Amino acid sequence: MKIYLYEAGDCRLRVWGLTPFERICRILDGVAEPVERLDEVPGGSSVLLVRGDFLVDDRLVRYLAETVDIVVRAGGKGDGPTPFAAHVKAEKAAEAEKMLLGRGSVPEGVEVYEPDALPVAFNMKLRKYDPPLVVKLEAGKEKECEIELFNWSYKGVTD
Repeated sequence: MKIYLYEAGDCRLRVWGLTPFERICRILDGVAEPVERLDEVPGGSSVLLVRGDFLVDDRLVRYLAETVDIVVRAGGKGDGPTPFAAHVKAEKAAEAEKMLLGRGSVPEGVEVYEPDALPVAFNMKLRKYDPPLVVKLEAGKEKECEIELFNWSYKGVTD
């Protein structure tokens, strides 16, 4: 099944010179094909939809690409956890986009998870629990996100 990649919402903020969506496109280069409109996605395929204002670590991005019928949410302040990514069959993509933008509910038959509950949170090689990095990107906080991403990457390299 071919995988397409779609940005729900629009974020022009940059971390290390890339928007979060551009970063995800690079991570999934050769795995998922980016599209600008959901009506470009043929039936029988799947779509990984990501909110443009969330910075997500590589392990979680790859896991999402491999797993269909999943929604992942993070945060918990105010109105509760915010869905930031969904991988669904093409037929459910419009419904998933509405949900990611706060205008709908989780499509039927799709499971909802928190990032730290997914198998990527445990590094079997190092035998350690390391929750995935998920950060909501906000204007004026790009430098903080760059530092957090660097620290996460550096920590992974040195472990």
